[in-house]
Amino acid sequence: MIKGIGFLFLFISFTVFGQLPENEVLKNELTVGVNTNTNGGLISGINVRYTFKTAPKKYNLFEFELVNVKHEKEERFSSATSSSFIPGKLSYLIALRPSYGKEITLFEKNPENGIRLNFTYSGGPTFGIVKPYMIEYLRYVNSVETVVVEAYDPNKHSIGLIRGDAGILTGVSQSRVNVGAHARTSVNFEYGAFDNLKMGVETGITLEGYLKSNVLLVNNEKKHFYSAFFFHVYYGLTF
Repeated sequence: MIKGIGFLFLFISFTVFGQLPENEVLKNELTVGVNTNTNGGLISGINVRYTFKTAPKKYNLFEFELVNVKHEKEERFSSATSSSFIPGKLSYLIALRPSYGKEITLFEKNPENGIRLNFTYSGGPTFGIVKPYMIEYLRYVNSVETVVVEAYDPNKHSIGLIRGDAGILTGVSQSRVNVGAHARTSVNFEYGAFDNLKMGVETGITLEGYLKSNVLLVNNEKKHFYSAFFFHVYYGLTF
């Protein structure tokens, strides 16, 4: 399957490249960045983007994003042992988003320096990794205090006996995949003092829906659809 996707990307790339005028210089860009959004906290995820020129001021883009999606009512508290946990949290939702889209340059920077303004839109499938929220919990086994790691269940666990969360990677084997789709649009402001180096910021909105509902927090509705404003800082190369 992975080989098939790779051949598909190559086919699309060669098809698009063939549309370039003979005198048009091919320009590729690769950027890596981090983002924050209204569904994910201060550092929400990472983003990798590859763009290639198809016409003056027009680019095609391939993008991959990994983002932690949180419920808006999540709030972290300290436990009796000074560790922290999120009361009522049932699941993590990690969104893997491969995208294809377009980038249009609205304002080009001058050769030495300046600001380049771009408009982008993209979309694609979403693979939501839904993982149980694992906690460290105090139990008495044969009258001996023992801290165990378990998936949080409001019917089994008392908040006062939670000693902290067990970390986002604990319990990965119990995860399930929820498939969906996403679309996003944004503007980015790019600065580069050198022709082959670039850095910039991007802001926009992401819309996302899943085939199955997700329940991230106790006593909150099941959700199929999410929307978020995001802010993205990136750095990369032009070649």
